[in-house]
Amino acid sequence: PSNKDYYWELARTYEFEGDKGLTLATLDGMTRTLRTGWDGINQAADAYIHDTSPYRSFYTPKGAAKPSQEAARPSQGGGTKQQAVIIYLCCGDQTELRELHHSLSYLASHFTSRYPYPVVVFHDMLTSDNKTSLGEAYGGASELRFEEIEFRFPETMQADAIAKVPKKLFLAGHSWGLGYRHMSRFFSRDIYYHPAMQGYDYYLRLDADSFLLDHVEEDLFDRMSVKGKVYGYMVVTKEDSSVVKGLWNATKHYLEGTGIEPRSIKQHLTPEGEWNNNMFYTNFELSRFDFWRGDEYRSYFDHLDGTMGIYMHRWGDAPIHLLGVSIFLDQDKIERFSDVPFWHQY
Repeated sequence: PSNKDYYWELARTYEFEGDKGLTLATLDGMTRTLRTGWDGINQAADAYIHDTSPYRSFYTPKGAAKPSQEAARPSQGGGTKQQAVIIYLCCGDQTELRELHHSLSYLASHFTSRYPYPVVVFHDMLTSDNKTSLGEAYGGASELRFEEIEFRFPETMQADAIAKVPKKLFLAGHSWGLGYRHMSRFFSRDIYYHPAMQGYDYYLRLDADSFLLDHVEEDLFDRMSVKGKVYGYMVVTKEDSSVVKGLWNATKHYLEGTGIEPRSIKQHLTPEGEWNNNMFYTNFELSRFDFWRGDEYRSYFDHLDGTMGIYMHRWGDAPIHLLGVSIFLDQDKIERFSDVPFWHQY
């Protein structure tokens, strides 16, 4: 079947039964169906989920003891609750709203019930009923707040510049409206200065379709603090060249003009010294606010912002974040979270 709801309910059933492997395999099957259908797989969905998906054996098979059942994994942190917040952005689309219900439920079950950090959902069109329903899904594991935002062009953009911005961009096989580009700028700059984010040292950003599928055995924020880390990620992938047109040239121009030597960018360059289009998947991003509010990153972003690349070429926050982190942070300040049971659809 190609009905997304079918896979959701199937995954929830396996999750309830405690079979993490089948939960992941079902989500894998759902993702494949949404992307390309079953063409090329040459087998039924049920057979793929139960026998073929590489995620079927990702977890210890049901009935076998997990290491965490034999002995609790010691926390890497010092046990101190940090000034931290977990953030989402939801546009109110019905599919996204449904996914956010699941994400919040998993977050409560697997992290905030043990580490009760506040959660803030930024949105531009949630109704009172939506908020009530999401609150019920979350279940009160910690404070849950909703912050309404209004996406608009930055005040520094003149009317003649705004008039040049395409309403739609058709790139990388997709149509990108202004909303997506406003969102990219929000996550590249504005969120760090939003009043609701003041007073926090760290944030964990999750997407509506980001899911913690099992218990997180440590306070992730405390881990960052104890280890002296500034930026945490889970996956590095490559961005399509069509949606980063001019980004590397703008970055090189900035570096040449300032004389800055990037601190940890070599692994993201080709043998010829050009950026290889790597980006962080920011659907799981844990970082310190002060890095993004600091003079170094702000100077770099202001330079990019002046080119209008986000609006004219659909530069995303993910490649901007990777370049900013790689320019201004040493490698030992960057943490990869490879041990968190996490799933993101796309």
